[in-house]
Amino acid sequence: MTCCKQQDESSSAAEEYWNTAAWHSGGVVCWEGIMLLVRAFLPARSLAAAGLWCRQKHTLPDLPYDYGALEPTINAEIMQLHHSKHHQTYVNNLNVAEEKLAEAKEKGDVSTIISLAPALKFNGGGHINHSIFWQNLSPDGGEPEGELLAAINRDFGSVENMKNQLSAQTVAVQGSGWGWLGYNKQKGTLQSCYVSKPGSS
Repeated sequence: MTCCKQQDESSSAAEEYWNTAAWHSGGVVCWEGIMLLVRAFLPARSLAAAGLWCRQKHTLPDLPYDYGALEPTINAEIMQLHHSKHHQTYVNNLNVAEEKLAEAKEKGDVSTIISLAPALKFNGGGHINHSIFWQNLSPDGGEPEGELLAAINRDFGSVENMKNQLSAQTVAVQGSGWGWLGYNKQKGTLQSCYVSKPGSS
């Protein structure tokens, strides 16, 4: 994590806000994502007063397995390139954008703050999405089971149908896009969706 967390009224409000759109990010609520939002739009003084501000840089998360652990499905060279180069680039660019944002806030430079939104959204989205993605891979493989399997069968008919629907939605998306299986809290069902690039919603 790259943010400070304090369980008070302010952090609860942030969590409630994030929950309203959580299914767009695969139904995963993470404090990294909350802080990307609040740090982009609230002054540093307000965040410090709420116990939610710190100036630590974002860092590349360690993988819970070796680069070669997913072979032969994904070879070690591809994993190393994807993690240490591709994901690292999102992290680096996000840190640069946040540094520029902090400077613009101190100067009261509203036009620069606005102009940085795409970089924050794109690189922040890429960083969060990859961080979730690594956790969804496992050298042990496996199939859905238990409550997840029951929900997939209920909402898609079968695991194969779910895979086919998700593939159909994402097959035409450019390489930087993402497909998600998430939980729609309003409908109470699983739902597949896609984003055309990391920061899309």
